[in-house]
Amino acid sequence: MFYNFFALGNDEFEELSRDILSRDLGQEMRIFGKGADQGIDIADCKDGRTIIAQCKNYIDTPTSKLMSALTEEREKIEKLNPTEYYLFINKDISPQKINNIYELFQEWMPSKRISTQEATAMHSFRKKRTRT
Repeated sequence: MFYNFFALGNDEFEELSRDILSRDLGQEMRIFGKGADQGIDIADCKDGRTIIAQCKNYIDTPTSKLMSALTEEREKIEKLNPTEYYLFINKDISPQKINNIYELFQEWMPSKRISTQEATAMHSFRKKRTRT
């Protein structure tokens, strides 16, 4: 079955990302309101774990602007220091760009998991580590 993730608006993309993450983790996640989100679109805290997700619905945006936005997100993530970090990107990007994004966040994501749906790209980067 083919799903056209490119037809999703920002709110729908965040809701889908939240639902995927909630199902994957087996716990409810919440979406934060619009505005200055400090790098958090989706989050929850449970059992001492801080979980943060950022959604980038950049379908019609040049990849260079996505990369600039992610560079800014990196500074926010440094301050937040989550136990688990997820990044959902709704954009058709090359394997090289996926690696570039992973390299940008590898300090918080020692392993990467990439989910794609046929010709669409919804990439989820996952990071787990123990808190220090």
